[in-house]
Amino acid sequence: MVGACDASAPTSLPYLEACVPPTDGYNLYREASEQYPEEPVFAEAFRTGQPYFDIDIRRRALHTLKDQVRRWSNFQDILVNDDQVARITLTFIHPELVETILLNHSLAQPSNINRDQFATELKTQLGKLADHNELYFLVTVTDSSYNPLVTEKDVAILSIPAQDITLMNSENGFVAPKHYDPPLGQDIYLSRNHLSGYVAFPMFVKDKEDKCVLMLDPSSNTTITIGATNIKLSTTAGNVSNHQLTWLIRYHSLLDLNIIPTPAIVSDQNIAPECCHAPPTPDVTRLPTDETYWNSYWVEVARYVWGYVVAP
Repeated sequence: MVGACDASAPTSLPYLEACVPPTDGYNLYREASEQYPEEPVFAEAFRTGQPYFDIDIRRRALHTLKDQVRRWSNFQDILVNDDQVARITLTFIHPELVETILLNHSLAQPSNINRDQFATELKTQLGKLADHNELYFLVTVTDSSYNPLVTEKDVAILSIPAQDITLMNSENGFVAPKHYDPPLGQDIYLSRNHLSGYVAFPMFVKDKEDKCVLMLDPSSNTTITIGATNIKLSTTAGNVSNHQLTWLIRYHSLLDLNIIPTPAIVSDQNIAPECCHAPPTPDVTRLPTDETYWNSYWVEVARYVWGYVVAP
């Protein structure tokens, strides 16, 4: 993250100290780089000589990405007024998500990339992430309506102290971000535009015996829990409210049944990314059971995450 801010932990919580692991220690990204993805779409993508021209494969790859983004994301809404809501979405940049982004990006290029070339590029990119020994999350703030011409006195302002965002593990240990993108620590004018930035937590911390261990050991952590305090909302009516939010993302299943779902295929979706594509606006009138809406919603989130992650 170029230009990221160093984060300092508040003293109100028993924060764990980051540490440098042994060279042969488990690393989420490096472990994934040594294995070829198991999703069927990866094998099918390079079965033919020219995957770029196989629209069905590209469509399946996009919807696999949609499933991955939905799988590794969680959002919380803050009601601004009766007609406006702000949504804060956290997306864990898990190796499976990186793999699927790279697959979609490779298939979107008019070239004859083969399986070996893809595997080499995937190992290189995951290796770069592994070298930092950090867990990356993309934070995206959206609003239910936008008006870029709105004046400062007529816009609600959201403030998220990025240094107060915490990652918690199953042993009730907390850790503050090692880095975060500077825009996340600034006032967010909700009606003007969306905002995104990365927050990175240490992958390894010192335990009570001063050993360097995984912050999120997959053998004992089934859920990723991230909290944020002191979120301030200032409305146009002059009201100021403070909010404390928690995001929960399923990390590991208690039972590993190795069942790989087949992604749904929607034939009329745009399968190209746009680097400047905006994430979808929240619609709080939609019920959780409205799967048609949520499928379309998460496809648009997936295209946005894809474009954001690969943007130079």
